[in-house]
Parts: sequence; structure tokens; C-alpha cells
Amino acid sequence: MNKRPSRLLCTRRASRGVAMVELAIVLPVLLTVLFAMAEIGRALLLQHQLVRHVEAAARYLGRSYQALNADCSDGPQWSTASATATQLALSGSEPGEGTVLIAGMTASDLSISVLPRTVPGAAPACVVQVSASVAYPSIFGATIPLLGVAQPTLNARSEERYVGE
Repeated sequence: MNKRPSRLLCTRRASRGVAMVELAIVLPVLLTVLFAMAEIGRALLLQHQLVRHVEAAARYLGRSYQALNADCSDGPQWSTASATATQLALSGSEPGEGTVLIAGMTASDLSISVLPRTVPGAAPACVVQVSASVAYPSIFGATIPLLGVAQPTLNARSEERYVGE
């Protein structure tokens, strides 16, 4: 007696093979979408943190006692205040504490300037401007595979009027 596999058994084997082929087709697309969502979420998080730290640095300089003179020139405490503000922008903490917010970010990625502004009907005001521009450290490296997109740059800028309290 020669036993042949039933039609039901052959259909199950064939459907398992079809499912494997479908998985092989769909899996790369799903993984690409998953990694893209993770990368975009990470970029938004780092951008938000960079903006917060740059704002904290500008706020600190705007309130630093004797950091600027009345004519917007460097005051007796400017070097100390600008060093502390730089550390705030880099790590969000006092000098000597914390780690750098974005891998590869250095003090050369920051710019601190003082701008005199005229206010109608009032004395001229000094405005402290802190800005940062740093390359985004992508999970995938310098370029995003398959798309050829270059490494994006994260930028932040904040201005605060100097009150020197």
C-alpha cells in the first residue's frame, strides 16, 4: 500500500513557505520604518535638550553680576561667567560636573556674543546671545544608508537682556 500525502498536508506546507516569503519581503521595510522612527525621536530629543541648555547659558550670562559694564564691554567677572555659561551649554551643569550633552560637542561649537541694542525712550541695553551648532551623531554614521542624506546639524540660539543682578 503506497501512502500519498493528503492534499491538506501539502496545502499546509505550501502556506508555510508562502508565509516565509512574505516575511522576507515585509521585514526589511518594517525594520527600516522602526529604525527611522527611533532616529527621528532621538534627533528631536537632542535638539530639545540643546535648546534648553543654550537658553540656560544665555539666562545665566544675562543675570551674572559684573559680567558686563554699562557700555556692554567685558566686566570684571566676564571670563568666569562665560566659562560657566559654556559648561552649562555643553552639559547643563556647573563646571567640573556632568558629561557632554551631544557626543563630539566642544566649546568651539558654541558662540557667545554681546550686542548693544537701542531701546526707544530708554538707555541702551546689552543683549547676550548664545548659539550652538553641532553635527548630529546619527546611529547610522555620517550618512543615512540607502537615502544618501548627509549628516544633519542641530542648531540653537537664545538671547537674553543683561540685567546683572
